Amino acid sequence: MAVSAYIRAAGWDNRAEIKASGADFHVVRALVEYKVGIGHDEELAIGVRTTRISNSSIAFQPAVFHADGDRLLATGEIVWVWTDQTTKRPIPVPDRLRALLMRFDAG
Repeated sequence: MAVSAYIRAAGWDNRAEIKASGADFHVVRALVEYKVGIGHDEELAIGVRTTRISNSSIAFQPAVFHADGDRLLATGEIVWVWTDQTTKRPIPVPDRLRALLMRFDAG
Protein backbone atom coordinates (compact mmCIF):
# COMPACT_ATOMS: atom_id res chain seq x y z
CA MET A 1 0.00 0.00 0.00
CA ALA A 2 2.88 2.36 0.75
CA VAL A 3 4.31 1.97 -2.77
CA SER A 4 0.89 2.57 -4.33
CA ALA A 5 0.46 5.72 -2.22
CA TYR A 6 3.96 6.83 -3.19
CA ILE A 7 3.36 6.59 -6.96
CA ARG A 8 -0.01 8.33 -6.56
CA ALA A 9 1.73 11.14 -4.66
CA ALA A 10 4.22 11.36 -7.54
CA GLY A 11 1.28 11.99 -9.89
CA TRP A 12 0.66 8.54 -11.41
CA ASP A 13 -2.96 7.39 -11.70
CA ASN A 14 -2.53 3.64 -11.97
CA ARG A 15 -6.25 2.87 -12.37
CA ALA A 16 -6.50 5.24 -15.33
CA GLU A 17 -3.32 3.78 -16.84
CA ILE A 18 -4.68 0.24 -16.55
CA LYS A 19 -7.84 1.28 -18.42
CA ALA A 20 -5.96 3.23 -21.08
CA SER A 21 -3.08 0.83 -21.74
CA GLY A 22 -4.19 -2.62 -20.65
CA ALA A 23 -1.02 -2.85 -18.58
CA ASP A 24 -0.49 -3.09 -14.83
CA PHE A 25 2.22 -3.82 -12.32
CA HIS A 26 2.94 -7.25 -10.86
CA VAL A 27 4.94 -7.59 -7.66
CA VAL A 28 7.86 -9.92 -8.36
CA ARG A 29 9.92 -9.34 -5.22
CA ALA A 30 9.08 -8.30 -1.69
CA LEU A 31 11.81 -8.40 0.92
CA VAL A 32 11.67 -7.17 4.51
CA GLU A 33 14.68 -6.75 6.78
CA TYR A 34 13.59 -6.22 10.36
CA LYS A 35 15.91 -4.08 12.48
CA VAL A 36 13.87 -4.67 15.64
CA GLY A 37 10.60 -6.39 16.46
CA ILE A 38 7.41 -4.55 15.50
CA GLY A 39 4.45 -4.89 17.85
CA HIS A 40 0.94 -5.60 16.58
CA ASP A 41 -0.48 -2.30 17.80
CA GLU A 42 2.46 -0.02 16.98
CA GLU A 43 1.68 3.08 14.98
CA LEU A 44 4.00 3.26 11.99
CA ALA A 45 5.29 5.76 9.48
CA ILE A 46 6.44 4.35 6.14
CA GLY A 47 8.62 6.08 3.60
CA VAL A 48 9.34 4.88 0.06
CA ARG A 49 11.85 5.85 -2.58
CA THR A 50 12.73 4.55 -6.03
CA THR A 51 16.11 2.84 -6.17
CA ARG A 52 16.15 1.58 -9.77
CA ILE A 53 14.12 1.78 -12.94
CA SER A 54 15.06 -0.76 -15.59
CA ASN A 55 13.40 -1.50 -18.90
CA SER A 56 10.29 -3.16 -17.45
CA SER A 57 10.71 -2.99 -13.68
CA ILE A 58 10.93 -0.53 -10.83
CA ALA A 59 12.64 -1.25 -7.51
CA PHE A 60 11.42 0.58 -4.44
CA GLN A 61 12.97 0.80 -1.00
CA PRO A 62 10.50 1.12 1.85
CA ALA A 63 11.59 2.17 5.32
CA VAL A 64 9.35 1.54 8.30
CA PHE A 65 9.66 3.82 11.33
CA HIS A 66 7.88 4.11 14.62
CA ALA A 67 5.21 6.82 14.22
CA ASP A 68 7.37 9.30 16.16
CA GLY A 69 9.92 8.97 13.34
CA ASP A 70 12.80 8.33 15.72
CA ARG A 71 13.32 4.59 15.31
CA LEU A 72 13.96 2.69 12.09
CA LEU A 73 12.14 -0.62 12.44
CA ALA A 74 12.54 -2.26 9.03
CA THR A 75 13.74 -1.73 5.47
CA GLY A 76 13.33 -3.78 2.36
CA GLU A 77 12.93 -3.95 -1.36
CA ILE A 78 9.82 -4.22 -3.50
CA VAL A 79 10.11 -4.80 -7.25
CA TRP A 80 7.22 -4.19 -9.61
CA VAL A 81 7.19 -5.28 -13.26
CA TRP A 82 5.03 -3.38 -15.79
CA THR A 83 3.12 -6.09 -17.62
CA ASP A 84 0.74 -6.38 -20.56
CA GLN A 85 -2.37 -7.85 -18.94
CA THR A 86 -3.40 -9.79 -22.03
CA THR A 87 -0.11 -11.61 -22.56
CA LYS A 88 1.14 -11.40 -18.94
CA ARG A 89 4.55 -10.46 -20.39
CA PRO A 90 6.77 -7.58 -19.24
CA ILE A 91 6.69 -4.40 -21.31
CA PRO A 92 8.70 -1.17 -20.99
CA VAL A 93 7.93 1.13 -18.08
CA PRO A 94 6.24 4.23 -19.54
CA ASP A 95 8.63 7.17 -19.97
CA ARG A 96 6.09 9.44 -18.29
CA LEU A 97 6.22 7.32 -15.11
CA ARG A 98 10.04 7.33 -15.19
CA ALA A 99 10.02 11.13 -15.36
CA LEU A 100 7.43 11.46 -12.57
CA LEU A 101 9.39 9.25 -10.19
CA MET A 102 12.74 10.91 -10.93
CA ARG A 103 11.25 14.37 -10.29
CA PHE A 104 9.41 13.20 -7.19
CA ASP A 105 12.50 11.60 -5.62
CA ALA A 106 14.65 14.62 -6.49
CA GLY A 107 12.13 17.04 -4.93
